[in-house]
Amino acid sequence: MLWTKSALAPYQYGCWIQDITTDADGNAYLVGTYEGGSLRFEGNINLDSDTSPRSFLAKYDAQGNLVWAQNLEQLSKTTESKPQQVQVQHNKIYVLSTMADDNWISSCEYQKYSFRVDCIGTNSQKIWDKQYTATDMLVAKSLLVTAWGEVIASGYYRGTLNLEKQAITTNKSGSCNVTTSFLIRLDARNGSFIQAITENPNFSNLCQLIPYDNKSFVGLSVEKRENGTYRQGFENPNYLKNRVIISIRQYDHNLNIVQKIELGKDEYPDYETRTRLMKDTEGHLYLSDFYSSRVDTMPNYLRSNRGRHNVFLMRFKFPFKNLPADYVANFADNTNPFLLYPNPITDYLKLRINDLAFQNFTLQVYDVVGHQIGKFESINERFFENFYIGNWAKGVYIFIFQQGEKRFTQKIVKL
Repeated sequence: MLWTKSALAPYQYGCWIQDITTDADGNAYLVGTYEGGSLRFEGNINLDSDTSPRSFLAKYDAQGNLVWAQNLEQLSKTTESKPQQVQVQHNKIYVLSTMADDNWISSCEYQKYSFRVDCIGTNSQKIWDKQYTATDMLVAKSLLVTAWGEVIASGYYRGTLNLEKQAITTNKSGSCNVTTSFLIRLDARNGSFIQAITENPNFSNLCQLIPYDNKSFVGLSVEKRENGTYRQGFENPNYLKNRVIISIRQYDHNLNIVQKIELGKDEYPDYETRTRLMKDTEGHLYLSDFYSSRVDTMPNYLRSNRGRHNVFLMRFKFPFKNLPADYVANFADNTNPFLLYPNPITDYLKLRINDLAFQNFTLQVYDVVGHQIGKFESINERFFENFYIGNWAKGVYIFIFQQGEKRFTQKIVKL
Protein backbone atom coordinates (compact mmCIF):
# COMPACT_ATOMS: atom_id res chain seq x y z
CA MET A 1 0.00 0.00 0.00
CA LEU A 2 1.41 3.42 -0.98
CA TRP A 3 -0.81 5.57 1.22
CA THR A 4 -4.21 5.79 2.88
CA LYS A 5 -6.21 8.85 3.90
CA SER A 6 -9.35 9.51 5.92
CA ALA A 7 -11.67 12.32 6.97
CA LEU A 8 -13.61 12.63 10.21
CA ALA A 9 -17.37 12.42 9.61
CA PRO A 10 -20.03 14.13 11.74
CA TYR A 11 -20.99 12.25 14.90
CA GLN A 12 -24.11 10.02 14.61
CA TYR A 13 -24.54 10.75 10.91
CA GLY A 14 -21.66 9.75 8.69
CA CYS A 15 -20.02 10.13 5.28
CA TRP A 16 -20.44 8.05 2.12
CA ILE A 17 -18.07 8.00 -0.84
CA GLN A 18 -20.08 7.59 -4.07
CA ASP A 19 -17.42 7.59 -6.79
CA ILE A 20 -13.71 8.18 -7.42
CA THR A 21 -11.62 8.78 -10.55
CA THR A 22 -8.05 9.78 -11.48
CA ASP A 23 -6.43 11.96 -14.12
CA ALA A 24 -3.32 11.41 -16.25
CA ASP A 25 -1.06 12.88 -13.53
CA GLY A 26 -2.29 10.47 -10.85
CA ASN A 27 -4.46 12.97 -8.99
CA ALA A 28 -7.55 11.41 -7.39
CA TYR A 29 -10.98 13.05 -7.31
CA LEU A 30 -13.72 11.71 -5.09
CA VAL A 31 -17.34 12.69 -4.53
CA GLY A 32 -19.52 11.75 -1.60
CA THR A 33 -22.25 12.76 0.81
CA TYR A 34 -22.22 13.73 4.49
CA GLU A 35 -24.73 15.28 6.89
CA GLY A 36 -25.26 16.60 10.37
CA GLY A 37 -22.22 18.79 11.02
CA SER A 38 -18.63 19.25 9.88
CA LEU A 39 -16.61 16.94 7.66
CA ARG A 40 -13.01 17.40 8.82
CA PHE A 41 -10.07 16.77 6.48
CA GLU A 42 -6.37 17.08 7.18
CA GLY A 43 -4.77 20.52 7.30
CA ASN A 44 -7.72 22.13 9.11
CA ILE A 45 -9.95 21.93 6.03
CA ASN A 46 -13.55 21.59 7.20
CA LEU A 47 -16.80 21.37 5.27
CA ASP A 48 -20.09 22.21 6.99
CA SER A 49 -23.62 20.90 6.55
CA ASP A 50 -26.90 21.06 8.45
CA THR A 51 -28.94 17.88 8.99
CA SER A 52 -29.70 17.51 5.26
CA PRO A 53 -27.30 15.34 3.22
CA ARG A 54 -24.70 17.50 1.45
CA SER A 55 -22.49 16.57 -1.51
CA PHE A 56 -18.75 17.27 -1.58
CA LEU A 57 -15.82 17.01 -3.99
CA ALA A 58 -12.20 16.51 -2.93
CA LYS A 59 -8.87 16.32 -4.79
CA TYR A 60 -5.78 14.38 -3.66
CA ASP A 61 -2.43 14.40 -5.45
CA ALA A 62 -0.55 11.26 -6.46
CA GLN A 63 1.25 11.17 -3.07
CA GLY A 64 -2.04 11.27 -1.14
CA ASN A 65 -1.88 14.91 -0.07
CA LEU A 66 -5.21 16.75 0.07
CA VAL A 67 -5.14 19.58 -2.49
CA TRP A 68 -8.60 20.99 -1.85
CA ALA A 69 -12.14 20.01 -0.80
CA GLN A 70 -15.43 21.83 -1.30
CA ASN A 71 -19.19 21.47 -1.00
CA LEU A 72 -21.27 21.16 -4.15
CA GLU A 73 -24.21 23.48 -4.61
CA GLN A 74 -27.71 22.42 -3.59
CA LEU A 75 -31.25 23.74 -4.12
CA SER A 76 -31.93 24.81 -0.53
CA LYS A 77 -31.16 23.90 3.07
CA THR A 78 -33.84 21.17 2.92
CA THR A 79 -32.45 19.60 -0.25
CA GLU A 80 -31.01 16.09 -0.15
CA SER A 81 -28.08 15.89 -2.54
CA LYS A 82 -26.39 12.72 -3.77
CA PRO A 83 -23.53 12.68 -6.32
CA GLN A 84 -23.66 9.70 -8.68
CA GLN A 85 -20.47 9.90 -10.72
CA VAL A 86 -17.33 11.97 -11.32
CA GLN A 87 -15.15 12.13 -14.45
CA VAL A 88 -12.07 14.17 -15.39
CA GLN A 89 -11.02 15.22 -18.87
CA HIS A 90 -8.85 18.08 -20.19
CA ASN A 91 -8.36 19.66 -16.72
CA LYS A 92 -12.10 19.74 -16.08
CA ILE A 93 -14.05 17.77 -13.47
CA TYR A 94 -17.62 16.72 -14.28
CA VAL A 95 -19.96 15.66 -11.47
CA LEU A 96 -23.45 14.19 -11.90
CA SER A 97 -25.80 14.51 -8.90
CA THR A 98 -29.41 13.80 -7.96
CA MET A 99 -31.24 16.27 -5.72
CA ALA A 100 -34.59 15.99 -3.94
CA ASP A 101 -36.47 18.35 -1.67
CA ASP A 102 -36.80 16.71 1.77
CA ASN A 103 -40.60 16.88 1.83
CA TRP A 104 -42.42 13.65 1.08
CA ILE A 105 -45.74 13.50 -0.72
CA SER A 106 -46.05 9.70 -0.57
CA SER A 107 -43.88 6.65 -0.10
CA CYS A 108 -42.27 7.10 -3.52
CA GLU A 109 -42.54 10.81 -4.33
CA TYR A 110 -40.80 14.01 -3.32
CA GLN A 111 -42.26 17.45 -3.98
CA LYS A 112 -39.30 18.35 -6.17
CA TYR A 113 -36.71 16.23 -7.93
CA SER A 114 -33.83 17.40 -10.08
CA PHE A 115 -30.49 16.29 -11.42
CA ARG A 116 -27.43 18.45 -11.89
CA VAL A 117 -24.17 18.42 -13.87
CA ASP A 118 -21.33 20.52 -12.45
CA CYS A 119 -18.18 21.35 -14.41
CA ILE A 120 -15.31 22.43 -12.15
CA GLY A 121 -11.69 23.17 -12.98
CA THR A 122 -8.98 21.03 -11.43
CA ASN A 123 -8.05 24.20 -9.49
CA SER A 124 -11.52 24.00 -7.80
CA GLN A 125 -12.96 26.96 -9.75
CA LYS A 126 -16.50 26.50 -11.04
CA ILE A 127 -16.88 26.67 -14.83
CA TRP A 128 -20.56 25.89 -15.46
CA ASP A 129 -23.52 23.89 -14.18
CA LYS A 130 -26.82 22.63 -15.57
CA GLN A 131 -29.91 21.51 -13.66
CA TYR A 132 -33.16 19.86 -14.82
CA THR A 133 -36.31 18.97 -12.89
CA ALA A 134 -39.18 16.49 -13.09
CA THR A 135 -42.61 16.63 -11.50
CA ASP A 136 -42.78 13.19 -9.85
CA MET A 137 -39.37 11.52 -9.84
CA LEU A 138 -35.94 12.09 -11.37
CA VAL A 139 -32.81 10.06 -10.65
CA ALA A 140 -29.49 10.56 -12.46
CA LYS A 141 -27.47 7.36 -12.93
CA SER A 142 -24.45 7.75 -15.23
CA LEU A 143 -22.20 10.38 -16.79
CA LEU A 144 -19.92 10.11 -19.82
CA VAL A 145 -17.52 12.68 -21.28
CA THR A 146 -17.14 11.67 -24.93
CA ALA A 147 -14.16 11.76 -27.26
CA TRP A 148 -16.02 14.29 -29.42
CA GLY A 149 -16.37 16.90 -26.67
CA GLU A 150 -19.82 16.29 -25.21
CA VAL A 151 -21.25 15.30 -21.84
CA ILE A 152 -23.88 12.53 -21.90
CA ALA A 153 -26.05 12.04 -18.81
CA SER A 154 -28.52 9.22 -18.22
CA GLY A 155 -31.13 8.23 -15.66
CA TYR A 156 -34.85 7.71 -15.23
CA TYR A 157 -37.85 9.86 -14.37
CA ARG A 158 -41.60 9.77 -13.88
CA GLY A 159 -44.12 12.49 -14.71
CA THR A 160 -42.86 15.47 -16.71
CA LEU A 161 -39.20 16.09 -17.46
CA ASN A 162 -38.52 19.78 -18.06
CA LEU A 163 -35.92 20.38 -20.76
CA GLU A 164 -34.63 23.45 -22.60
CA LYS A 165 -34.80 24.04 -26.35
CA GLN A 166 -36.97 20.96 -26.71
CA ALA A 167 -40.59 20.03 -26.11
CA ILE A 168 -41.37 18.80 -22.60
CA THR A 169 -41.44 15.02 -22.50
CA THR A 170 -43.98 13.18 -20.36
CA ASN A 171 -44.93 9.70 -19.29
CA LYS A 172 -47.37 8.13 -16.84
CA SER A 173 -47.36 9.47 -13.31
CA GLY A 174 -48.79 8.33 -10.00
CA SER A 175 -47.17 4.89 -9.93
CA CYS A 176 -43.83 3.98 -8.42
CA ASN A 177 -43.53 1.13 -10.94
CA VAL A 178 -43.59 3.25 -14.12
CA THR A 179 -40.47 5.16 -15.12
CA THR A 180 -38.85 6.29 -18.35
CA SER A 181 -35.13 6.35 -19.18
CA PHE A 182 -33.52 9.48 -20.58
CA LEU A 183 -30.30 10.53 -22.31
CA ILE A 184 -29.20 14.18 -22.45
CA ARG A 185 -26.36 15.70 -24.52
CA LEU A 186 -24.50 18.82 -23.33
CA ASP A 187 -21.54 20.69 -24.80
CA ALA A 188 -18.59 19.87 -22.54
CA ARG A 189 -17.08 23.36 -23.03
CA ASN A 190 -19.96 25.44 -21.66
CA GLY A 191 -22.83 23.09 -20.78
CA SER A 192 -25.03 24.18 -23.69
CA PHE A 193 -28.02 21.88 -24.22
CA ILE A 194 -27.83 19.88 -27.47
CA GLN A 195 -30.37 17.06 -27.42
CA ALA A 196 -32.41 14.73 -25.20
CA ILE A 197 -34.28 11.49 -25.84
CA THR A 198 -36.51 9.28 -23.70
CA GLU A 199 -37.33 5.61 -24.11
CA ASN A 200 -38.90 2.51 -22.56
CA PRO A 201 -41.77 3.84 -20.40
CA ASN A 202 -42.02 0.65 -18.32
CA PHE A 203 -39.92 0.69 -15.13
CA SER A 204 -36.67 1.26 -17.02
CA ASN A 205 -33.30 2.43 -15.77
CA LEU A 206 -30.53 3.47 -18.17
CA CYS A 207 -27.97 2.93 -15.46
CA GLN A 208 -24.50 2.89 -17.03
CA LEU A 209 -22.69 4.58 -19.94
CA ILE A 210 -19.22 3.56 -21.14
CA PRO A 211 -17.13 4.83 -24.08
CA TYR A 212 -16.64 2.58 -27.07
CA ASP A 213 -14.80 4.46 -29.84
CA ASN A 214 -14.40 7.96 -31.26
CA LYS A 215 -17.92 7.90 -32.73
CA SER A 216 -20.08 5.91 -30.30
CA PHE A 217 -20.72 4.78 -26.74
CA VAL A 218 -22.52 1.88 -25.03
CA GLY A 219 -25.46 2.12 -22.63
CA LEU A 220 -26.70 -0.50 -20.16
CA SER A 221 -30.44 -0.49 -19.44
CA VAL A 222 -32.41 -2.57 -16.94
CA GLU A 223 -36.16 -2.75 -17.56
CA LYS A 224 -39.22 -4.49 -16.18
CA ARG A 225 -41.31 -5.87 -19.01
CA GLU A 226 -44.79 -7.11 -18.11
CA ASN A 227 -46.11 -10.26 -19.79
CA GLY A 228 -42.68 -10.89 -21.23
CA THR A 229 -41.99 -14.10 -19.34
CA TYR A 230 -42.65 -17.74 -20.01
CA ARG A 231 -44.40 -19.36 -17.09
CA GLN A 232 -44.90 -23.03 -17.94
CA GLY A 233 -42.48 -25.46 -16.40
CA PHE A 234 -41.20 -23.23 -13.58
CA GLU A 235 -41.27 -24.37 -9.97
CA ASN A 236 -43.83 -21.73 -8.97
CA PRO A 237 -45.56 -20.19 -12.03
CA ASN A 238 -47.29 -17.50 -9.94
CA TYR A 239 -44.20 -16.36 -8.03
CA LEU A 240 -43.21 -13.59 -10.43
CA LYS A 241 -45.45 -11.58 -12.73
CA ASN A 242 -42.76 -9.63 -14.58
CA ARG A 243 -39.49 -10.19 -16.34
CA VAL A 244 -36.32 -8.13 -16.11
CA ILE A 245 -34.76 -7.27 -19.47
CA ILE A 246 -31.09 -6.30 -19.55
CA SER A 247 -30.39 -4.33 -22.72
CA ILE A 248 -26.91 -3.44 -24.02
CA ARG A 249 -27.04 -0.74 -26.71
CA GLN A 250 -24.49 0.99 -28.90
CA TYR A 251 -25.37 4.66 -29.55
CA ASP A 252 -23.90 7.00 -32.14
CA HIS A 253 -23.14 10.66 -31.34
CA ASN A 254 -26.74 11.63 -32.26
CA LEU A 255 -28.15 9.15 -29.68
CA ASN A 256 -29.36 6.75 -32.37
CA ILE A 257 -29.18 3.06 -31.43
CA VAL A 258 -26.75 1.38 -33.82
CA GLN A 259 -27.27 -2.12 -32.45
CA LYS A 260 -28.42 -3.82 -29.28
CA ILE A 261 -28.88 -7.15 -27.59
CA GLU A 262 -31.32 -8.11 -24.82
CA LEU A 263 -31.01 -10.72 -22.08
CA GLY A 264 -33.62 -11.62 -19.50
CA LYS A 265 -33.93 -12.99 -16.01
CA ASP A 266 -36.79 -13.76 -13.64
CA GLU A 267 -36.31 -11.22 -10.86
CA TYR A 268 -37.99 -8.17 -9.48
CA PRO A 269 -36.00 -5.22 -10.87
CA ASP A 270 -34.09 -2.91 -8.54
CA TYR A 271 -33.58 0.81 -9.15
CA GLU A 272 -30.20 0.58 -7.40
CA THR A 273 -29.23 -2.13 -9.81
CA ARG A 274 -26.10 -4.20 -9.35
CA THR A 275 -25.80 -4.89 -13.07
CA ARG A 276 -22.39 -3.79 -14.36
CA LEU A 277 -20.82 -3.52 -17.81
CA MET A 278 -17.23 -3.03 -18.95
CA LYS A 279 -15.22 -3.19 -22.19
CA ASP A 280 -11.71 -4.49 -22.77
CA THR A 281 -9.13 -3.12 -25.21
CA GLU A 282 -10.21 -5.59 -27.91
CA GLY A 283 -13.83 -4.44 -27.91
CA HIS A 284 -15.34 -7.33 -25.93
CA LEU A 285 -18.09 -6.47 -23.45
CA TYR A 286 -18.37 -8.09 -20.01
CA LEU A 287 -21.68 -8.13 -18.11
CA SER A 288 -22.07 -9.10 -14.46
CA ASP A 289 -25.21 -9.34 -12.31
CA PHE A 290 -27.05 -11.66 -9.92
CA TYR A 291 -30.03 -13.93 -10.51
CA SER A 292 -32.23 -16.28 -8.50
CA SER A 293 -33.98 -18.48 -11.01
CA ARG A 294 -33.02 -18.24 -14.66
CA VAL A 295 -30.92 -16.06 -16.95
CA ASP A 296 -31.19 -16.41 -20.71
CA THR A 297 -27.82 -16.30 -22.42
CA MET A 298 -26.60 -17.33 -25.82
CA PRO A 299 -26.45 -20.16 -26.73
CA ASN A 300 -28.27 -21.56 -23.67
CA TYR A 301 -29.47 -20.39 -20.27
CA LEU A 302 -28.45 -20.47 -16.61
CA ARG A 303 -30.67 -22.08 -13.98
CA SER A 304 -30.62 -22.11 -10.19
CA ASN A 305 -32.93 -22.88 -7.28
CA ARG A 306 -35.25 -19.96 -6.63
CA GLY A 307 -34.28 -17.91 -3.59
CA ARG A 308 -30.51 -18.17 -4.01
CA HIS A 309 -28.67 -15.12 -5.27
CA ASN A 310 -26.14 -16.33 -7.81
CA VAL A 311 -23.62 -14.11 -9.60
CA PHE A 312 -22.93 -14.49 -13.30
CA LEU A 313 -20.38 -13.01 -15.70
CA MET A 314 -20.91 -12.99 -19.46
CA ARG A 315 -18.59 -12.03 -22.28
CA PHE A 316 -19.98 -10.83 -25.59
CA LYS A 317 -18.35 -10.65 -28.96
CA PHE A 318 -18.61 -7.10 -30.19
CA PRO A 319 -20.17 -6.03 -32.55
CA PHE A 320 -23.50 -7.80 -32.03
CA LYS A 321 -23.99 -8.51 -35.73
CA ASN A 322 -22.07 -11.74 -35.09
CA LEU A 323 -25.06 -13.02 -33.05
CA PRO A 324 -28.19 -14.54 -34.66
CA ALA A 325 -30.34 -11.75 -36.08
CA ASP A 326 -33.57 -13.20 -34.65
CA TYR A 327 -32.20 -13.53 -31.11
CA VAL A 328 -33.54 -10.24 -29.74
CA ALA A 329 -36.99 -10.64 -31.27
CA ASN A 330 -37.31 -14.21 -30.07
CA PHE A 331 -36.12 -13.23 -26.66
CA ALA A 332 -38.29 -10.15 -26.15
CA ASP A 333 -41.54 -11.43 -27.65
CA ASN A 334 -41.20 -15.07 -26.63
CA THR A 335 -43.65 -16.12 -29.32
CA ASN A 336 -41.55 -19.07 -30.52
CA PRO A 337 -40.16 -21.28 -27.73
CA PHE A 338 -37.71 -22.96 -30.15
CA LEU A 339 -34.48 -21.31 -31.27
CA LEU A 340 -32.03 -23.02 -33.61
CA TYR A 341 -28.49 -21.63 -33.76
CA PRO A 342 -26.10 -20.70 -35.15
CA ASN A 343 -27.87 -19.28 -38.17
CA PRO A 344 -26.39 -19.35 -40.80
CA ILE A 345 -24.88 -22.79 -40.08
CA THR A 346 -22.01 -24.81 -41.54
CA ASP A 347 -21.80 -28.00 -39.42
CA TYR A 348 -23.37 -28.66 -35.99
CA LEU A 349 -26.83 -27.24 -35.30
CA LYS A 350 -27.96 -26.54 -31.74
CA LEU A 351 -31.40 -26.03 -30.23
CA ARG A 352 -32.52 -23.87 -27.32
CA ILE A 353 -36.04 -24.30 -25.87
CA ASN A 354 -37.36 -21.24 -24.06
CA ASP A 355 -40.37 -23.02 -22.56
CA LEU A 356 -39.74 -26.13 -20.47
CA ALA A 357 -43.23 -27.41 -21.28
CA PHE A 358 -41.98 -28.31 -24.78
CA GLN A 359 -39.79 -31.31 -24.02
CA ASN A 360 -41.36 -33.95 -26.27
CA PHE A 361 -42.22 -32.84 -29.77
CA THR A 362 -42.20 -33.84 -33.43
CA LEU A 363 -39.74 -32.27 -35.85
CA GLN A 364 -40.11 -32.10 -39.64
CA VAL A 365 -37.48 -30.62 -41.94
CA TYR A 366 -38.15 -29.41 -45.50
CA ASP A 367 -36.01 -27.77 -48.14
CA VAL A 368 -37.02 -24.54 -49.81
CA VAL A 369 -38.98 -26.27 -52.59
CA GLY A 370 -41.05 -28.35 -50.15
CA HIS A 371 -39.26 -31.70 -50.21
CA GLN A 372 -39.22 -33.38 -46.82
CA ILE A 373 -35.66 -33.99 -45.61
CA GLY A 374 -36.59 -35.85 -42.44
CA LYS A 375 -39.19 -36.45 -39.73
CA PHE A 376 -38.38 -37.21 -36.10
CA GLU A 377 -40.98 -38.32 -33.53
CA SER A 378 -41.00 -37.72 -29.76
CA ILE A 379 -37.63 -35.98 -29.44
CA ASN A 380 -36.29 -33.35 -27.01
CA GLU A 381 -33.43 -30.88 -26.63
CA ARG A 382 -30.86 -33.69 -26.26
CA PHE A 383 -31.57 -34.76 -29.82
CA PHE A 384 -29.56 -31.73 -30.96
CA GLU A 385 -26.46 -32.43 -28.88
CA ASN A 386 -24.72 -33.81 -32.01
CA PHE A 387 -27.00 -32.77 -34.87
CA TYR A 388 -24.61 -32.60 -37.83
CA ILE A 389 -25.73 -31.05 -41.12
CA GLY A 390 -22.31 -30.34 -42.61
CA ASN A 391 -23.04 -32.79 -45.44
CA TRP A 392 -26.34 -31.12 -46.38
CA ALA A 393 -26.52 -29.11 -49.59
CA LYS A 394 -26.22 -25.36 -49.29
CA GLY A 395 -29.55 -23.56 -49.12
CA VAL A 396 -32.54 -22.69 -46.93
CA TYR A 397 -34.23 -25.31 -44.74
CA ILE A 398 -37.50 -25.05 -42.83
CA PHE A 399 -37.74 -26.72 -39.41
CA ILE A 400 -41.28 -27.38 -38.13
CA PHE A 401 -41.71 -28.13 -34.42
CA GLN A 402 -45.07 -29.55 -33.31
CA GLN A 403 -46.55 -30.60 -29.98
CA GLY A 404 -50.24 -31.39 -30.09
CA GLU A 405 -51.96 -28.49 -31.83
CA LYS A 406 -49.07 -26.10 -31.26
CA ARG A 407 -46.84 -25.60 -34.28
CA PHE A 408 -43.71 -23.43 -34.69
CA THR A 409 -41.37 -22.92 -37.64
CA GLN A 410 -37.88 -21.56 -38.18
CA LYS A 411 -35.74 -21.11 -41.28
CA ILE A 412 -32.08 -22.11 -41.26
CA VAL A 413 -29.50 -21.08 -43.87
CA LYS A 414 -26.89 -23.78 -44.63
CA LEU A 415 -23.62 -22.36 -45.94
